[in-house]
Amino acid sequence: MLGAYTPRLPEKSVLYQVVQQHLRTFLAEAEATSDHGGYPPHVRREFSRFLACGQYARGFSRFRCSDCGFERLVPFSCKGRSLCPSCMARRMADTAAHLVDRVLPVAPYRQWTLSLPHDVRLLVVRNPDLLSRVLTLFLRAVFTYQRRRARLDGIKDPIPGAVTLLQLWGSVLQLTPHAHSWHLCRQRQTPQGPAHPDAGAETGPTGNKQRRKKAPDAPPQEPVDGPARAGLRPRPLLPQV
Repeated sequence: MLGAYTPRLPEKSVLYQVVQQHLRTFLAEAEATSDHGGYPPHVRREFSRFLACGQYARGFSRFRCSDCGFERLVPFSCKGRSLCPSCMARRMADTAAHLVDRVLPVAPYRQWTLSLPHDVRLLVVRNPDLLSRVLTLFLRAVFTYQRRRARLDGIKDPIPGAVTLLQLWGSVLQLTPHAHSWHLCRQRQTPQGPAHPDAGAETGPTGNKQRRKKAPDAPPQEPVDGPARAGLRPRPLLPQV
């Protein structure tokens, strides 16, 4: 049985009250002390949307039950990606469920993280095309490395796959563009049991020696529904190199 809908009342949260009380002063001080006119428009827009999130006065949807005639008003959300805790949590949960249920097959994965030098961070943030090219080169390097390792393990035509998420900020809201990329990690059969193909001492995509501990035996997988159960392979994100 589904639980009853309960409005979240964002105006009662500490974060909402702090932003509502101090936003104008915060933006005015930044504009007065900055040589570039304060915070950019997208930052101001994010704060404004956060204050409007969940407010009936800013718009709502009306739902009516066709059986009993009961009606419910649900306020619009801001769908923000950086400030609103409710919308961020919902976006993260929806994205994770979509990836697990419809995109990613049941397999081991390895996370790669791309971080950039301080001197180029502002440059790539201001130039989306340049940032896209940087991510392309990063994925191409990792895919090339994975193909080489797979061919050494006897896989003639390896097809790498990955899901990459881009973040622009750090834990204290500093400008830190970086990418988290989850790459499909094939398994191979060894005399000691199943192990990851790139476990142990190896050469990374940059040519540097890396020492990793031997991966533990993979736990048994539970049956799942959808594309993962059908054994669909992930499609390559980039052309073969």
